[in-house]
Amino acid sequence: MKRILAVLAATTAAMGALLTPASAAGQPVAPKVTVAADADGETRAWAAANPQEAVAQATECGGNYNTLVYIDGNLPGDVNGDDGSMAAYAGGGLLCVIFKNETPGNANYMFLQACPGTTASSACGTDDGYYSKFAGPLYISQGAGGCWTASYKMKTEAEDRYLINGKRSYSC
Repeated sequence: MKRILAVLAATTAAMGALLTPASAAGQPVAPKVTVAADADGETRAWAAANPQEAVAQATECGGNYNTLVYIDGNLPGDVNGDDGSMAAYAGGGLLCVIFKNETPGNANYMFLQACPGTTASSACGTDDGYYSKFAGPLYISQGAGGCWTASYKMKTEAEDRYLINGKRSYSC
């Protein structure tokens, strides 16, 4: 009888380990990222080509931010055309915005301001400093019709000029 109970206990424990979510076992669970129904073609193509990066960025946003709304790899003001990108994830009634550093090497000075609508206000979020991965995440509400605007800058310590210095409105 003891042997049957021991086997039953071991079997139950093994099955419990299979059914236990990773977070309950002390491991983080990566969010399942979906693309917003009204996302543009660039966002859809990027998400299909970069599923792991989409999850990594959503993980940085945390919580329920798992709907990719925008990816912008062609930022106005990007001198070289490949130094950074902007991503936005929806969830929890807000938008999570990340300005990604895509330059090799050390941290760069980065500035990001994201605002609902097209003008700066007290509802904007701002982040600046030296970052090797990204500025943000910033959490903002979207303006009317989903409109929001980002202002962004990035330069290396060795440069006197900005690699990126621009502003763009989305869905406005």
